[in-house]
Amino acid sequence: MKANIIRSFLVAASCLVLAACSKGPSESDARDAVSQQLAPLMGGAQNDALTKVMDTFTLGECKEANGLPGYVCTYSVTVNGAPLNDEGRFVKTDNGWQVIK
Repeated sequence: MKANIIRSFLVAASCLVLAACSKGPSESDARDAVSQQLAPLMGGAQNDALTKVMDTFTLGECKEANGLPGYVCTYSVTVNGAPLNDEGRFVKTDNGWQVIK
């Protein structure tokens, strides 16, 4: 009986650890990924310069991409006063998070 309780506890703890590891990008990581995606549209601005142009950035809900790597997340960004609500697939790469449409 005691072994079953310990086994149940270990299974539950493992599930919690796996769930914690399976979430999408942080808001900071998502902001960086979106700024990299927008850089060509802003005349190739460097990430730091573009981040300063982004007035606001808010990461919405992220869900695992269905049958594809990464997470599909909604986000809102305001660049030079122009609001944009969008959705993208965020994929973790060797160079950090990237947005793939």
